[in-house]
Amino acid sequence: MMQHAIQLYGKASVYKISEINTEATYSIGKIYNDFSKALLESELPKNLNTDEKEQYIILLEDKAFPFEEKAIEFHELNMEHSRDNIYNEWVKKSLANLKNLFPARYNRKMKVDRYINVLH
Repeated sequence: MMQHAIQLYGKASVYKISEINTEATYSIGKIYNDFSKALLESELPKNLNTDEKEQYIILLEDKAFPFEEKAIEFHELNMEHSRDNIYNEWVKKSLANLKNLFPARYNRKMKVDRYINVLH
């Protein structure tokens, strides 16, 4: 079902209408991100001891990571539309998702150099 939805959004993103293209690209990224979260939040088997639970969680993280990477890839693809002066609701939502998915790159606080005025 997930793959079918991604295929349908992929077909929609081929159209050269920015609103449709950006919404479809955002939606694909969201599907991948939601699936990654669902894996990480899935219920652990009840019969595991502490070590087995840790191993199981690590396994889930390993399985979820590629889906998170795909989500980042599609949201970054959506951000490329801003180069063409397209910054609509879907591009903004992609940026909001990237701030959570990849905070080191997209949610950094700007550093203001107090010495910059000395150079001017």
